[in-house]
Amino acid sequence: VDSSELISKSEVRGAKKIPDLSSPSFSFVPVIFAGLPIVSVWFSSFVYRSTISVIVKFGSAKITLPTSLEFLGALSFASCIALTSIDIPYSITTINNSVFKYCYNLTTVILPHTIELIDNNAFEYCKNLKNINIPTSVTSIGNAAFANCVSLEQINIPSAVNTIGRYTFQNCSNLKSIDIASVTTIGKYAFERCRNLKQIDLSKVKEIGEFAFTECSSLKQVELCNLDTIRNYTFYTCSKLEKVTFGKNIKSIGNYAFYKCSSLSSIEFPPYLNTIGLGAFEQCVNLKSVLFNTNLEI
Repeated sequence: VDSSELISKSEVRGAKKIPDLSSPSFSFVPVIFAGLPIVSVWFSSFVYRSTISVIVKFGSAKITLPTSLEFLGALSFASCIALTSIDIPYSITTINNSVFKYCYNLTTVILPHTIELIDNNAFEYCKNLKNINIPTSVTSIGNAAFANCVSLEQINIPSAVNTIGRYTFQNCSNLKSIDIASVTTIGKYAFERCRNLKQIDLSKVKEIGEFAFTECSSLKQVELCNLDTIRNYTFYTCSKLEKVTFGKNIKSIGNYAFYKCSSLSSIEFPPYLNTIGLGAFEQCVNLKSVLFNTNLEI
């Protein structure tokens, strides 16, 4: 690393920050530089460093971050395709936008109990990330934060998180288990193509966006106790969905909401339902029993 370049960058509260780095073999963030602690990894500092860590020399694929570090800028480690493991120090409170996006071989992330925000796209396309423990300190998880993490099998959502944003777990095709007991809002496409997700507790959820569970082809039953609207394409082609329990306050079911839910055999509509959209139950070929109410408009 060119030390003159480091010195020329501005200081952060009296300490240095790491700029964009030109050396592909840069293996760690130094604790001290020019007598001052490093507190910030700047925007895109390591972006596209495919040989990040000292992989070329020693075969290591782990980044060491100093405990003085307070900030990881957006895209800091994006596209570091050789990075396999990282331990985030307790001094960090936010995993910023796209920090680990496209880190295809990242398998281990240790998040401290100081993290409050996992921002948009933070771990998107981390294709080999199987499990991650989200600490209870986290209050917000951004849009597409774990989208396309195709190896992710299990994840916990802390009780302080009440919203799952758009695309958050889209195409997490191996996700089998997720606890969202405190979540009340699920955004558009949040779980689209989570094809191995067999069950999810939606009993406290008050709002679900369009396409949220499209092609969740292993999902077997859902309880929609607190919704007033089921939006377009919400459970589109959930081919193994056998049972849907509607809450009494549901007033409308959107277009193609349950299209091609071919394992669904019976439905009892709630008393205040007044609208069923176009193709809502089209191609539900095993649907044999339907209980209507007198106010329904189809």
